[in-house]
Amino acid sequence: EETINKDNSSSTSSSSSFQLFIKRDDESGALLGGNKIRKLEFLLAEAIKEKKEAVITIGGVQSNHCRITAGASRVLGLKTHLILRTETKNVEDETISTGNTLLDRMSGADIHLIPRANYSEVGQYRLVEGLKQQLLKKGIDAYPIPVGGSNAVGAWGYINAVQELKQQLEYMSEENKITDIVVATGSGGTAEGLALGVHLSGLPVKVHAICVCDDADYFYNHANDIFSDLGIKMDSREIMNVIPDYIGLGYGKAKQHEFEAQKKIAGATGVLTDPTYTGKAVTGLCHMLEKRQNEFKGKNILYWHTGGLFGVFGRPMEEIQAYWGSLKDSDHVHTLDFSDM
Repeated sequence: EETINKDNSSSTSSSSSFQLFIKRDDESGALLGGNKIRKLEFLLAEAIKEKKEAVITIGGVQSNHCRITAGASRVLGLKTHLILRTETKNVEDETISTGNTLLDRMSGADIHLIPRANYSEVGQYRLVEGLKQQLLKKGIDAYPIPVGGSNAVGAWGYINAVQELKQQLEYMSEENKITDIVVATGSGGTAEGLALGVHLSGLPVKVHAICVCDDADYFYNHANDIFSDLGIKMDSREIMNVIPDYIGLGYGKAKQHEFEAQKKIAGATGVLTDPTYTGKAVTGLCHMLEKRQNEFKGKNILYWHTGGLFGVFGRPMEEIQAYWGSLKDSDHVHTLDFSDM
């Protein structure tokens, strides 16, 4: 169970009328933290129940979901096959083996690379099913998991998380009761599970999903498909607010002001974010607190931190250097004078 912490800094908003709280799924402690483990609790349970010997999943070359799937599967004795989308035109040019990709390899995952263009052309579902059939011909029966673990089974991870939240809110005073939840959304499952869980539990809370890719219609339609698979007839637009305005340069890419927001928040609160998911979400949250206050249901905002820090270490070195510079460029790095010690 991840705790709820109150943010007492002034780094996230100049508007003193809001109270900010944070739920730290990045500190889950399970396989280096993050939101994906909640979905995998249900997905891998089904894989075990069906007596599968391996799992297949898919994502970007620095996918947090793939990293946690690889680690969790090994804990359970399952082999892992990861389909990773490269940012290079030819897979032979993909040389980055840092961040999540390095951890995938350390977990013993079999990695299948595919260029972005072919990934988009074929689509994630055909790719996963195609690899499943290839493995089956080799006598390996694998359990398929979609991008981000975002399907009807995985959604139970965050439907269940809302019950955890509801129990925690019982110990909070009335003036601190949460009115809004803000979360990053990349594959959709976390936000969809939260929105559905909030609705089913009757909590008077509004869920805001800040996109890191795609558009609002994609996430609303994806949510409706998940709800339908769960036997629930409902328009997701009625229970969640999808916000596509902070994608910036696109998935896995960050603008200068996003880096600035990450640096400012980390320096003031000690809360670390990444350029792909949580960095975009907190940048969006800060802007909403300044310019879009009317979208919130109330004044007590809970930011649900979904983890993903290892994506920071998967950035191209030239990009890291361009923003952070070298050690000698920093105002906070000094040569120690030990002459009088």
